Amino acid sequence: MSNSKFSSLFKLKIPIVGAPMAGVSGYALATEVTKAGGLGFIAAGYMKESKLLVEEIEKARRKLNLGNEESQTPIGIGYITFHLDMYPQLLLDILKYQPKAIWFSFGDCRKWFSHIRKHSPTTSIFVQVQSVDEAIKMANYGADVIVGQGNEAGGHGAKTNGSTLTLIPEIADRLDGKVPLLAAGGIIDGRAIVAALSLGANGVVLGTSLLGSPESLLHPNFKEKIIATKDGGKSTIRTHIFDQLREIPWDFETYDGRVLTNVTTRQVAQLRLNSTQVKDLKPSFQKAMADGDPNTGVIFAGSGVGLVNSIKPAGQIIQECYQEAIKLMQTLSKTTPKL
Repeated sequence: MSNSKFSSLFKLKIPIVGAPMAGVSGYALATEVTKAGGLGFIAAGYMKESKLLVEEIEKARRKLNLGNEESQTPIGIGYITFHLDMYPQLLLDILKYQPKAIWFSFGDCRKWFSHIRKHSPTTSIFVQVQSVDEAIKMANYGADVIVGQGNEAGGHGAKTNGSTLTLIPEIADRLDGKVPLLAAGGIIDGRAIVAALSLGANGVVLGTSLLGSPESLLHPNFKEKIIATKDGGKSTIRTHIFDQLREIPWDFETYDGRVLTNVTTRQVAQLRLNSTQVKDLKPSFQKAMADGDPNTGVIFAGSGVGLVNSIKPAGQIIQECYQEAIKLMQTLSKTTPKL
């Protein structure tokens, strides 16, 4: 598995990427994933000042013991494309650090390709997609890596979308090996990694499984809630309630987010609140986020959250997933299943 096309291309020990999750993936999480042999990402998220992102990158470089003579930074930076369009300095001011990769999600990112190629030619471009057509379009335009996101994924994604189980093999067939493909959505442990590779992915993205790590930026109460949550198929839903409460200009016709159900989601559903009435919940929501109250605040998590059972360092999570996948592949290679 360490010799996969993706691992070889990016000189990684293991084909595992840490998702750039807004409000979760800072320099500490990104560097631990990279140190474990994968590729970590810092999430630019909803930042408005490039100064904050630059500070995160510089902290990552120090933690990785990089000297001034080492020009490339062996982590990636993830962007919400429509937000970047409003705050372009978030990208323009960090290319001098030559991140290993730039990750784009949610919007047309093609206008940024030439700028990255010119000012940071060693940086690879990852594009997250939720459909086969989008995957082919981005690959043809020159994306270095396609990330296929199934609807099991936590955080934001397409409202209308297939599961990882069906999306990845169809994209893989259409790409026909021309561009490395990563699977995202429902990848929690080594079993899911083996499944994703068997579907045609060259590597995987871990998100939800890293939420409870000490390096995650989530409030400790939110981490405990993640560990306590079971049966993610029932305990998570897709909604745009919390984007309304945060007044973030998402395209609600196209995107929503998978979150843990709580008092807020149940209240909106039971009372059938309209968009104006939802905004009346803003004061209690803001207080919950400040206080770390998971019963009213928002926790973005995937439907595999029930498999996250303890708080572990990010590096340990990456290594355990990898070792579990290796052992499973070895076992399967020795067994002839009866169908």
